[in-house]
Amino acid sequence: EKLRRHVMVRRTKDVMLRSLPPKIRSRVRIDGGEGGEGGEGGSEQARLKEKLNLRRRLDRLLETVGHDELVEWEGERCSREQLQNIQRNMTTELYRLTGDAKRARAVAHVTRWLDEHADDEKVLVLP
Repeated sequence: EKLRRHVMVRRTKDVMLRSLPPKIRSRVRIDGGEGGEGGEGGSEQARLKEKLNLRRRLDRLLETVGHDELVEWEGERCSREQLQNIQRNMTTELYRLTGDAKRARAVAHVTRWLDEHADDEKVLVLP
């Protein structure tokens, strides 16, 4: 009762969903490319390539490391478990760097699409 005095619900989700047109889903592949708007694409690409090469080296090393073995990685002695933690952290960093490298092109694509269709449709863009 208290909630009804302070909140107005115009339509519930189930009613609202029935009044919407069907979803149109599309995926657009956006390459990072070299450069892009903002002028930082080249440095982002370089960081991404560097991290990818480092990750490949780590993957090859992990294939050869035994469970109780210590090996040299980036100037430190590491166990297999430590290397696997580094690998997981690198995966997260690679996802972030990939997004950074594609950001300018993604914004340009969405902006161009909205300019062409602004009066036609409502759009929801998800990352």
